[in-house]
Amino acid sequence: MGKLHRHQSYEVLSWNQELLDKIVGVSKSLVLNLLTLNLHSVQPIVINDAGELVCEGEEGELCVRGPGMMLGYANNQTATSATLDSEGWIHTGDIGYYDQQDFLYITDRRKDIIKVKAYPVSPHELEEIVKQFEGVSDVAVVGVKHQRLGEAPKAFVVLKPNAKVTAAQIQSHVEDRVASYKQLVGGVKFVDVIPRNPTGKILKKQLKECDLDPEFSV
Repeated sequence: MGKLHRHQSYEVLSWNQELLDKIVGVSKSLVLNLLTLNLHSVQPIVINDAGELVCEGEEGELCVRGPGMMLGYANNQTATSATLDSEGWIHTGDIGYYDQQDFLYITDRRKDIIKVKAYPVSPHELEEIVKQFEGVSDVAVVGVKHQRLGEAPKAFVVLKPNAKVTAAQIQSHVEDRVASYKQLVGGVKFVDVIPRNPTGKILKKQLKECDLDPEFSV
């Protein structure tokens, strides 16, 4: 999870989609320290789905604007409109929040947020909770199709050697710590490894394919 001060400058990742893909899933505290530029004219804000500024501690989408920003995608008005609004704010697709000291934390990608009915659920939040359970080595949470909820969180879990852990134990551990709509209704699947690309980004599409096809292996 990345962290930088509100008065520091957030390098606009939308300048370079390839760079964005590399940053997501690696140590953001390291990457953002390396990439944060000392350009105080760049403004970062965090907004909710209604376009309003969020309160301290509330998650929302990180948007930035300032001189030297992208003007749009060449010959792609659809992508430009989805990224750049009429007031010049670039919607980065990063989900984050500010703390009491005005530090910005990057927690998720907007496209990875799970929609349980009308409620947004952060995979990162659930992953951090599952990691706290003794015997868990690694975890990734994705949204899977659910007849009643639309989507439901499902955890793919790697256990430590010789750990004796059941899916029910992990679900109970999460249930005691989150609201009902955030629970692992999609289930828990034990895997040998969480698939990642060379930069460490979790391949969540591959995990969803694994969920749809029992014979598909990660």
